[in-house]
Amino acid sequence: DLAGGLQRAMTMASRGTSPVAAAPVFGTACDYPSPLNLGAHMVARLGAPTSAARTAAAAAEPTATEEAAAWMEAVRQNIYQGGDNAGRGQFVAAMMAASEGMSAIPSSWIAQLDPDASAEVIRLAALLTQQRALLDGSGQQGH
Repeated sequence: DLAGGLQRAMTMASRGTSPVAAAPVFGTACDYPSPLNLGAHMVARLGAPTSAARTAAAAAEPTATEEAAAWMEAVRQNIYQGGDNAGRGQFVAAMMAASEGMSAIPSSWIAQLDPDASAEVIRLAALLTQQRALLDGSGQQGH
C-alpha cells in the first residue's frame, strides 16, 4: 500500500495536480500513510516555485533564493490543506530543505528564532551538508 500510494502521489504531481486537489485523495489525517503520501506529493509538485510563489517570496523576503521561494510555497501549501499539517509539515519542510541545503530556508525565517536556536540550526545544517558531501564524494549516495 505504501509504495502504491507514493507512486500515485508522484504520478499526480507529474500531471500537475495541485495540493488542493490531492488532499481529498490522500486525506489530511495524522494516520499513515496519509501525511507521507500528501507530503510526498507536495514536495514533488512544489519543488519548482510558481510565479505566484516567487512574487510572495520576494514580498516577504526580497533576497529570497529560488529554492527559498519553493520552500516557502511548500510550507504554506501544507498549512492551507489543514488536517495534520504540523506532522506533515515537518516532513515537507525537511524534504524541501534536504534537496537544496540552507539556501532553501529563508534567512528571515531563521532570523526570527531565538539567537541560540538560530545558531544551532545553522550549525546542524552545516554538519548535515558536510556529511552529505562526504557521502556523495565516496559513492555512498542515498545512504
